[in-house]
Amino acid sequence: MAQPVTVKTPSGKTISVPTGLFINNEFVPSSDSPERIEHPLDRAVNPATEEVICSVVAASSKDIDLAVAAARHAFETTWGKNVTGVERSRLINKFADLIERDAQILAELEALNNVPSLGSVGGAALAAHPDVDKVAFTGSTITGHKVMEAAAKSNLKKVSLELGGKSPHLVFSSADLDQAANWAALGICYNSGQDCTAGSRVYVQDDIYDKFIDILVSKVKAQIFGDGFDEKSGGGPVVSKGQYDRVWNYIESGKQEGAKAIVGGVKRTGKGFFVDPTIFTEIRPDMKIVKEEIFGPVLSVGRFKTEEEAIALANDTTYGLGAGLHSNDANQCMRVSSALEAGTVWVNQYNILNNNVPFGGKKQSGIGRELGSYALEEYTSVKAIHWNFGEKIEWPL
Repeated sequence: MAQPVTVKTPSGKTISVPTGLFINNEFVPSSDSPERIEHPLDRAVNPATEEVICSVVAASSKDIDLAVAAARHAFETTWGKNVTGVERSRLINKFADLIERDAQILAELEALNNVPSLGSVGGAALAAHPDVDKVAFTGSTITGHKVMEAAAKSNLKKVSLELGGKSPHLVFSSADLDQAANWAALGICYNSGQDCTAGSRVYVQDDIYDKFIDILVSKVKAQIFGDGFDEKSGGGPVVSKGQYDRVWNYIESGKQEGAKAIVGGVKRTGKGFFVDPTIFTEIRPDMKIVKEEIFGPVLSVGRFKTEEEAIALANDTTYGLGAGLHSNDANQCMRVSSALEAGTVWVNQYNILNNNVPFGGKKQSGIGRELGSYALEEYTSVKAIHWNFGEKIEWPL
């Protein structure tokens, strides 16, 4: 058995946390080594303090083989078609009940215990494994390409991909500007911008641009970014030092390319991977901060004159995950929502998902859908059975 560690959360709770790999219904050490792997990427770090919480086991390719074999055995014996839908439902609901029972502890661990996986090892092994039937991947577009390539080169396994985004907001003259600013602020501040559908581009109609900017700035400045265990905080640090450096590289790039930081853009002193929300104006379509996914609280704000120009600016991206539009003209909402090249379009709101509404991307934001009945198609295989009830074939033809 892999040895657990005792973790004390900021709320004062002491929790015993397994550090091993969960394979065949138990936590185990790596098959390649009896010890925990002391690699920087295998350490759980509190991003608010930069303190190392513990080191954990990272799966090797051999571990992936063992996990896949255990899963396949279960599927062919105690799970899959050998268990009725009613029984599977009972077990899954029991699992959900346990999550609800321990929701507070799990939430504290989730906020505290960020462990990046070694995707180049375990992820690559899963994507290329000949006994895996389906891979669902959420992450960068670059890695999505690699997952799809590995699936094609191995056993042509089914793949669904939820990848990056550079999602636009369009704010038209008829919009409720206060509400539009609230939704735009949510779009970039939620989860500190670490969200595939982060609304990282906002385009505002010329005649309301200055007024909207003033409102948006006040909204973003009102959001407190601090320790996730502080009730006053509405945002926290980015997930790791690597991501912190990546976001700041983009901020510096924006400045160098001529964009104007009207909010943020200055590093904090002290510990923690905190990036304060940064708003850039005076942007151009060719800037890196406008074209590339940043995955941090960095917002680019531009302007447009006509509806046609707004649509062109919004669609000028290789991504197509989400988009938002704000207008009180119902006909305009219908026209623009139809013209936007995105898997999800929010009208007079942003980033609200429902379990029965499908979610997924267009273009290089991915393939396949999550949520709703469409999601079930990603995990099912249609079989046709033809049964002859008495028809006789004459031969030769």
